[in-house]
Amino acid sequence: MSYNSTNGNCAALHQTNHLRIPTTNNQTQARDIRLFVTRSWMISSTQHRREDLLLIAAVIWNADYADDLNINRGKINMSFDFEKMFDYTKNIVTSAPNVRSGMFQLLDYCETNSPNPVWANIRQLDFEGDVERLRAWLEKVLSSEPPTEKINAFWFGLFNPVLENGEVSAGLYLSGSTKFDPDDETGDWAVEDDDSYLPEARYANSQVLKEIYRLISKTEVANIGEYVLCLGFAGLATKVMCQLVNRKFLLGERKKRDIAVGFDSGDFIILDGIEK
Repeated sequence: MSYNSTNGNCAALHQTNHLRIPTTNNQTQARDIRLFVTRSWMISSTQHRREDLLLIAAVIWNADYADDLNINRGKINMSFDFEKMFDYTKNIVTSAPNVRSGMFQLLDYCETNSPNPVWANIRQLDFEGDVERLRAWLEKVLSSEPPTEKINAFWFGLFNPVLENGEVSAGLYLSGSTKFDPDDETGDWAVEDDDSYLPEARYANSQVLKEIYRLISKTEVANIGEYVLCLGFAGLATKVMCQLVNRKFLLGERKKRDIAVGFDSGDFIILDGIEK
């Protein structure tokens, strides 16, 4: 997880413990930041992460601002069971035969639980075409900026860049860690340090993630849409990319590298590792 990374299309990010929050002096963006924190709460089902959010609300903002988030005795009132959503999404990511099939199953799930016309629009996106572009990006990054042999896992991180026009979007990036721990439910092994793999071209340009976020961001189903569809597509795309990219680029001299994909400071899925 990269907590201080930016690129030319991202506004400055404020680093606080395990959470990344867009900084702003523009009061007109207050609503967007409240939405950001609410979604950050939503994408993390672990108490460890949610306690961080309470700290942010209490320290960075005043009590009135925290009240706007409906924080009450350590809880934000949400109507969805995110643990069930995570389990379903993870199951589809790991079992679907291809990206399109998996995304259609996830869209069926969204439609069943939160009917909305936006799901039909998302079905029209070119999932397979985007994955092919992402495959080419990944192979180019790994071949031109290979990780050192001590990198034992890749992290494909979902984050919310603030674009130059001030709009929040969804993006995916690549990093690597020397400290992978499959039993660490917090994912802290992926936190950036001096030994991390951080290629210059680590930011992918996923049109599907951008479009999903754009289409759902102003709807009443944004919560379930971002969680299930962004995590689902990132997981499915990463699984397929790692199956298609030449293994000599993925492994180098190593016999195995593990793979994880998920929200920065939120839930993540450990995929099958890559082995020679």
